[in-house]
Amino acid sequence: MVFVYQMIKTHFYEDWNQFHISCFNLRNASTTPHPEDYGCENAENQFLVRNVGNDESVVSSLIDDFNGLHDKGYEQVLGLRDVYGEKYKDQYGSSMNIADINDFMTSMQATIQSCVGSKDLSLHFAIMEVETWLLAIADNHVFQDIDSRLTDDWIKDKANVNMDEDMQNILYHPYVALKKILESVGKSYDKHWDDIKNIVYKLNKDDFEVLLYSGKCNSYRLFYESVFK
Repeated sequence: MVFVYQMIKTHFYEDWNQFHISCFNLRNASTTPHPEDYGCENAENQFLVRNVGNDESVVSSLIDDFNGLHDKGYEQVLGLRDVYGEKYKDQYGSSMNIADINDFMTSMQATIQSCVGSKDLSLHFAIMEVETWLLAIADNHVFQDIDSRLTDDWIKDKANVNMDEDMQNILYHPYVALKKILESVGKSYDKHWDDIKNIVYKLNKDDFEVLLYSGKCNSYRLFYESVFK
């Protein structure tokens, strides 16, 4: 949720009166932190970002809630989930074969496309996790902002991650890599609100666009272009 919120917010930041974004959690809404609403409530561009609680609920939530959201005036309804997870591991183990990944994604996307109104409904995947995108985008300056020791050489030595590679093609469980990188300088990362916020809130519009045009993380490019088409 926080990554998507910041991506949208920074995209419109200089024209804050042209958009409005609100976020909420479908589970534990009163106790789970989330970003505050931002922008102009009466703006033409309205975005709603929802956290459904876990990846395995994304498809069912898209289908169940599509008509209601469409009736409220939302022209597009997009879902985003990680490829990595229990369902993927059960079917494909630790495979990073592109055919296996595509098969996993295609089966879920076919379910979405069979729905009435599917032209306004789409499902996207972070390959293998959204941490892939965080790693790729943080290489721009964020790691250095967190701790000056986090050079490419340091990261290679401590976490065995080559920052020049396309993370989407080499990391099966990117969460583990990001956790190792941050723990190497005494920071924590456990997918908690503060952990993610401390990275994502350092990102600006240029950061998101640098990754967009980098030729890396194609799954990110597809999602970004769908959000702002």
